[in-house]
Amino acid sequence: MSHKDSEEKVSRRDVLKTAGASAAAGCLAGGCAPGGSASPGQNRAPGQTPASEKVTGSRVVTHRVVSADVVVVGGGMAGLTAAIAAARNGASVVLVHDRLMLGGNCSSEVRLHIKGADGSGAGKKTDARESGIIEELRLEEAAKNPQRSYSVWDLVMYEWVKREPRILLLLNSHCCGAGMASHDRIGEVLVSRPGTEDLFTVRARQYVDCTGDGRLGAEAGAEFRMGREAQSKYGESMAPPAGRPQAAGQLDPHDHPPV
Repeated sequence: MSHKDSEEKVSRRDVLKTAGASAAAGCLAGGCAPGGSASPGQNRAPGQTPASEKVTGSRVVTHRVVSADVVVVGGGMAGLTAAIAAARNGASVVLVHDRLMLGGNCSSEVRLHIKGADGSGAGKKTDARESGIIEELRLEEAAKNPQRSYSVWDLVMYEWVKREPRILLLLNSHCCGAGMASHDRIGEVLVSRPGTEDLFTVRARQYVDCTGDGRLGAEAGAEFRMGREAQSKYGESMAPPAGRPQAAGQLDPHDHPPV
């Protein structure tokens, strides 16, 4: 076979898979690929169709249909623990996360501590603990990560998801729509993963929105509001007297007046 013939037999998808396998974070990216180790053929593992259907209007994007008992959108600490808890109770789970690593704000991308009840030890409240899966994760990190490296913490969270054979992990995957079974019930979630040129239709019995910004709920048509509500809205005495547009993470000039 000539060099030219060999080049012609290499598809775009082959190039993407090869690139993902050789990247520094290949263990993460490869683990979330459909049909890979994140979707083992064990009892009640998520099921999916062969990657054979092309998306209408695209020559390269492949459509896959995935089914499970539970779909969790968002792989921060809320979504991570929800997925693990569901899997431990016998449910098949699809965990969708739009970043390369799990953990959300506490991952190596943002680097916020999981404070919880003990304030990360700042108050030396040795008896104040979060318990549950959060505590299990933090105890393992204490043993494996004495240098407190955020990259090691990323790996600890990833390993915990990989230990659960009922979880299919879709990293670098974005919730981009929702199909409704009725006016108040989600029937399927649309998930896009541009890095591997895949589009997923994910169907389940239960859907959990852990996106942090309510993306799945918004796609499903749920009512929502943005900003800080006034005291009168829900009778909260500690809320501001008047509503404000600031959302989580945004500086509120009322809280930090200019010096």
